[in-house]
Order: sequence, then structure tokens, then C-alpha cells
Amino acid sequence: MSDNILILENISKSFPGVNALANINLNIKSGTVHALVGENGAGKSTLIKILAGIYKSDNGKIFLDGNLINFKSPHESQLNGLSVVHQELKLSETLTVAENIFLGNLLYKHGLVDWKSMRIKAKNILQSLEMNIDVDETVDNISLAKKQMVEICKAINHQCKILIMDEPSATLTETEQKIMFKTIRKLKSSGITIIYISHRLEEVFDLADYVTVLRDGSLVDTLPITEVDRTKLISMMVGRELKDEYPKEFFEPGEIVLTLNLSAGGSW
Repeated sequence: MSDNILILENISKSFPGVNALANINLNIKSGTVHALVGENGAGKSTLIKILAGIYKSDNGKIFLDGNLINFKSPHESQLNGLSVVHQELKLSETLTVAENIFLGNLLYKHGLVDWKSMRIKAKNILQSLEMNIDVDETVDNISLAKKQMVEICKAINHQCKILIMDEPSATLTETEQKIMFKTIRKLKSSGITIIYISHRLEEVFDLADYVTVLRDGSLVDTLPITEVDRTKLISMMVGRELKDEYPKEFFEPGEIVLTLNLSAGGSW
């Protein structure tokens, strides 16, 4: 039996005047962190939206757990075990943490919403990931990092098999990033597959087992992270060898065009 949880065969997508994806073939192994990298416009977002049921591919096939799939909506994608944590979080700010974790997945008892059971289960999910978040706190009162964790818990509560994370560290502090990385490793150890999109290559080398590079809508290659270094990865992304990533430039100063004489009175 194949250990690939997700297989993409010849996935293409075009928009008026733009060929966003061209015959993408990709295998994602179960229980791994698979990084997806490329410059802006490489096709990463389009590919993720196809997997999430937001876009429909023009051609090609997608197999999840060996079954041919064709998601027609994000809800259908989520029901089949694929969840996305977008850069723009999809939370209801006025609801509590527990209520957000159960959005679209309420528990019922005797025909009524079972708030008690949802609070207990939400608490258990948070504790399993060692997250110190009050389930009764409204989401608008918690930090951005904690909101992201609530999104992850919501995905776990929907029994996700594959969690796609789109630039999750872009707005986090260094301390918050470390907490998120620890959470990702715990998810991986529990058997959840992570597709990780990031422009920060140090994160890719820190977290990923495999890396796929897209460039101009085409697949460049998929490799174990142990088989690439930073220089090679950048070269794959931009399509040329970079001998000097931050070249020094020297300029001869010209004539003086502005002179100022400033003074300030009083005390600071």
C-alpha cells in the first residue's frame, strides 16, 4: 500500500490571460511536513485553493487516501479531512474559543446544543497540544498567535488528516513562532500531515521532511529536505544560480543638493 496520503496528477488551472498551474504532479507522504515554496506568483495559492475546494482545476486528478476526489466547496474538503489555516484567520471574534473550535461542528444532546460537552472537548484538544488558552475567553481578547492555535484546534476537531498552513509565522514574534513550531511537531507525531507554505527558508529547513518548488505555475522538483541546501533551493525558486544573495553596490556621491543647519532650544 502506498504511503502517499495525497496524490496530484497533471493539475492545471488557467485564468484569463494567466496560466496559473501547468500539469502539476505531486505526492504527499502521510505523517510528514511537506513544504511548498516559490516566489510570488509561482502558483502556491492557486494549488492550495484547488485542494481546499475553492477553485476547480481545469484538468487532472487528485487522490486522497487512494480515493479520487473532486471537492466542490471548502466545507466538502473539510469533511474529507483537509483543513487550511489561511493567513486571514476564519474566526468569529465575538464568540468564545470553545465556540470557535466547534464552528460548523456543534455537538447536540436531546436536540439541544451541548455546550458543556463542547467546552470539555475543546479543553482536551488544547491540553493535548499543551496550549494554555481559556476556552471561555472571547476570541477578540486573545493574541494573534493564540487565534492561530484556535484555528489549528478547529481543524483537529474536524478530524483533519492534512493541515495546510499558509505563511503561518508571517505576523508572529520569535517566541510565538517557537510555540507554533512545537505544535506542528506534535501534530506530525500524532500522524497529521502538514503542507507548509512559507517564504522563510530557515523555517523550511527547520520543519520540513520534503520540499516542493513551484516556479511560474510549473513544478520544478520535489526533494527530501536533506538533499538541498539554501543556495540550491533559492536557485530552484528563481531559475538561476545566485552567486551573491546580497551583493554590495558602491556609488560615487554626486554634488551636494541640500544643506541643513538645525538647532533645538529648551530641554528634552
